[in-house]
Order: sequence, then C-alpha cells, then structure tokens
Amino acid sequence: MRRAEVRVSGLAGWIGPLTPEAPGDVLGAMAAALRPVPGTTTRTRATPSGGVALCGGAPGDWFEDDTGATCAVSGEPRWTDPALAAVAAARGHAAAFAGGYRRFGADVLDRLYGRFAVALVGPRGEDGFVAIDRAGLETMAYRIADGRGLVFASTADGVCRHPSVRAELAPDALFDFLHFSVISAPQTVYRDVLKMLPAQCLGMHDGTTQARTYWHMPYVEDDRGDEQALAAELFAALRAAVGRVVDDADPDRIGAFLSGGLDSSTVVGLVGERLSRPVPSFTIVFDAEAYDERRYAELAAAHFGSPHHTYAVTPADTAELLPRLADAYDEPFGNASAVPAYYCARLARDHGVGLMIAGDGGDEIFAGNARYVMQQQFELYQRVPRVLRRALEPLVRGVPFGDRLPLVRRARGYIRRAAVPMPERMETYNYLNEASYADVFEPGFLDRVDRTGPARRLAAVYDRCASASLLQRMMHFDLHVTLADNDLRKVDRMGRLAGMAVRYPFLDDEVLAFSARVPPHLLIQRLKLRHFYKRAVRGYLPDPIIAKTKQGFGLPVRVWLASPGPLRDFVMDVLNAFKARGIVRGAFMDRILRDWDAEEARLYAQLVWYLVVLELWLQARNPSERLTVS
Repeated sequence: MRRAEVRVSGLAGWIGPLTPEAPGDVLGAMAAALRPVPGTTTRTRATPSGGVALCGGAPGDWFEDDTGATCAVSGEPRWTDPALAAVAAARGHAAAFAGGYRRFGADVLDRLYGRFAVALVGPRGEDGFVAIDRAGLETMAYRIADGRGLVFASTADGVCRHPSVRAELAPDALFDFLHFSVISAPQTVYRDVLKMLPAQCLGMHDGTTQARTYWHMPYVEDDRGDEQALAAELFAALRAAVGRVVDDADPDRIGAFLSGGLDSSTVVGLVGERLSRPVPSFTIVFDAEAYDERRYAELAAAHFGSPHHTYAVTPADTAELLPRLADAYDEPFGNASAVPAYYCARLARDHGVGLMIAGDGGDEIFAGNARYVMQQQFELYQRVPRVLRRALEPLVRGVPFGDRLPLVRRARGYIRRAAVPMPERMETYNYLNEASYADVFEPGFLDRVDRTGPARRLAAVYDRCASASLLQRMMHFDLHVTLADNDLRKVDRMGRLAGMAVRYPFLDDEVLAFSARVPPHLLIQRLKLRHFYKRAVRGYLPDPIIAKTKQGFGLPVRVWLASPGPLRDFVMDVLNAFKARGIVRGAFMDRILRDWDAEEARLYAQLVWYLVVLELWLQARNPSERLTVS
C-alpha cells in the first residue's frame, strides 16, 4: 500500500527490576520526551519490572504474545528470510522479530535489513533485547542501571525521564562538543546516558547486560577488481535501493535534495527513472558566492528535466531558526548546515512534498571527503627515507623569516602535521588544541575534563575498523562520526522539524556491502577523489558536475558575522549570556565579541557557532531546574 510519507516513530522503556512507583506514568513521560508529532498514537505496556512504549508506527509494529512478552519496532525494516518476511507481511514486523528472536536469538539481526530500532521485553520484564540498524539511521540511547536493569529510548531526553536516571551534564561531553560540533557515540551530553553505535545490540539476561556489534563493513583491501564490472554493479545496486525507498510512497509527494554534487544529482536521475517522470528537486542558495552551488544544481535539474525550486537563506532566517534548531535536538548539535537543511525541507513541504530522497552517505562509502586525499599526502611523506627527512627538516625550519614566505610556511605546516599520528592528524586544523586550552577555557572547567579525552575517543572509533587500509579506516570513521553522529542527525531532525520524512538510498544495506568490495586503489587514484564513482557515472551526469569540487549545503557563518545585522546582533546577545556559564574564559569571549573582522576570526568562527548553539540548547532545557554541570 502506498502512503504519503514515511512513518515517524520512536521507542522507550526499561528492562529489569527498576520499579518505578507508577510505571504507566513513567512510560508516558518517556514517550512524551520523544516529541511525537501531534495526533501520533502511543502504545504502552508497563509493569514494575519492565515496560515498552512505541510512539507512531503502524499496527504491525507492536506485538504482545500470550506469555506477556512485548515487542516494538520503529522505522522501516526489511526481511531477507522468506519465512520471517511472510510473518511480517501477515502480522507485522514486531511479530516477525519476536518469532525470529525465539528461533535465532540475536542472530535474527542477520536476517533484518533496512532502517529499524527494535525492543523486546520478556514476560516478566527481567530479560530483553534492544538493537538498531547497520547505518545508524535509527538512534537509541540507554543507561545500564547498576547491573539491575536497562533503560532505553530513541533519544537521550527519553532516557532521562526514567526516575533511575539523573539528567546531569557531563563536562567531558561538552568538551568534545566544542571540539567536534557533535557528541559522538557512545557518549551523550548526560553523564549517566550512552548512545548505541550503528549495528549494535544490547541483550539483558539474568540481570546482566551485554553489548555487541552484530555487523561490520566487509571491506576488501587488496582485490584488484574489474572496474567496468564493478561500475555496472554500482548502478544495479543503486537502482534497486532507489526502488526500495520510493516504491511504497505516494509518487506525487516525492522530492529530492539537490546540491549539484555527484550523489544528489545521481539520486535525482535515478528517482526520476523509477517514477517514470522527473522528480521535483530543491536547492538552497546564498548571497555568498563561495557557498552558492545553484549553477550546478540547475545544470543537474535541466539534465534530468527536474522541476527545480530554490530558496535563498538569509542571515535573518538563520537568527529566526536558531532557537528552534537548538531545541529540536536532544543534545547540543553544532553542524551549521542544519539551517539550509531545514529551509530546503520546508521549501519542499510548501510544494506538497512529504518524502525527500537524499544523497547522504555517498562520500563516506565512495571516497568523497577531501581529507582522504590530504591524509594520503601526509602518508607519502612518511615513505621518504628517514635519513632524508632528518636532513630536510632542519633546513626548512631554519629558513630566515620563513613564516613570511608562503612556500616555506606551507612546507613547515606540512612537516608538522605529517609527524602527527592518525587519527589525531585529522584534527590538526581544529582551532581547539592543547596549546589553546588555557586561552579559551576557564581553569575550573578544564580541571573537570580529561584533556586527552577527545583524541582518545577519536582513536577508539578509528580503531574499530579491522582493515589496515588508511582510506578504509577513514571512511569507516566517517560512517560513524561524520555520518551517523552528524549528517544523518542533521537531515533527519531538520526534516522532522519541517514536517518532512527523508530516505537515503546510498545507505541501503546492499549498497553499503557493495561499496566495501570496491578496493581502495579504485576509489582514489593519483590523489584524485572518487575516481571509481566518477568513472562509473560518466555519461550519466553532466561533465561539469563530475569535474566540480565537493561543496554541499554549507552555511556562510563567518561571512555573515563579519557584517553588522540581525544575525550578528542575535549571536552577540547569546554569547554575552554564555559568559556566565563558567566554561569559556571571559577574555576570550570579549575578544570574540570585539574582533569580528580580525584575521583570527576565520579560525574560530565555527567555535562561535558551537557556543551559540550550546547556550541556546541549555536555555531550552531550563538548566536551573533540571541540569547541572559537575
């Protein structure tokens, strides 16, 4: 049956003897914290020793058996096991999962694809199971309560509504946020609450909770591969994935994000093929030329005959949205391109679209991020014989007035960064580093954080990849941090705020598995990004799009803040309020507020945005009543 848009749903509950005094009221509060769309149906089953709530979804996403066990499913799963698929078709996904779990245990996840989160609570509430999909499209936060139980919810806010959980902010998490713009899993902003990683499951039995990763990207490192055959497989995989994301939706209410890049342009073409007519496309434009990609988006739209729509985001739009943006997230979220993502989704909604198709994920699986080449360049330096490096480096450092000579200055920066091991080297361009901490942060705040924590957490994600390939390790890192913790949260949450659902064909399970078989030497050749993908789409996309430099829906924050106006006035008011938080030094804040036009402002413009978002997020949560930083 076709429907106008994707179901938006969420889960919350607990497993084990956590014994709230009024379990039904607790479940209701946890479900309300998921912020269901008005009119959404919420189903609950609560006992003192276990409970589960499902907000939204279809009737078949909820199942109770005659023993009292309850299963709830969020998202849009897909079964590869014919028998379980038949059960899902007849009785719903929750019944299929409950039956599959009885038969296969946690291995039922090998038979479950697509976007999903699932919670299964046993008859007495003492045993249960929680899991999310391979790409981390669905989210799940949790707290293991002193070995006695497991509290879970689709958002950290939902977990914090359980009486066994304290809504206490974690200074280390705030420290990470100001480094990276997001708080990456497994951390959350709350000391007692964690986030599940993509392809992770949690099982509780006899009072013990165990976490494991049930799937890993099956990377191939050294297979030479047949490039032409792989290119044909790529299109077959993407066409099948596009079919899976559009075939059950109302074709008259489908649209596509279009930045004019490789992935969004491919999506516009393939969705149009599947619908047998061009799909409407939507683009954000700016008055700042370096951030405006309308030329490429219009070229792609014309190439595929797409009815094309644009919206020019302004500084005033940004100031108006910022408080709502900050409040829309269950944790501080600092990706500034959430602003254009929202206005693009709203533009589509205003044109009658209920489901947007996005190209997110293509860069992370087909080698499209600029740092993949940059880090390979640094690795080349490590291959220079050590005796030559020892002779060269003193010469470069010893050039008189070298910092005034652009070539020498670049050479010194290259040598300095090449000496930093991976993955810390990926953050050497970050304004925040050990040398700047004392200038930026209040001593009392620094005393409460682990200064080595951001680097250690980067390494923990990077080291989860079993491949020895530098490129595959970086792509694996970006699948977890850049994508699951950042870009997916940006597009999904802003889409929801605009009343829009989003699907991602590049993150289809079969596309992910196929991409892992493309060997690194095909993905990048001669230090050129996306060699394989560009060769594969040659003749399908216009040549200027294939040749263009990656950009995306960026936001010209630094450009706008350099000029007086409503956005800068708003930001100054918010930063003045943040000065009282005891996190960032007053002298640093004063310099930010005073020196908008200084050369250094380009270095800390992103940090300014993070501070603004953090202050607005804290204001939205009324920390004087609920939250403490300790």
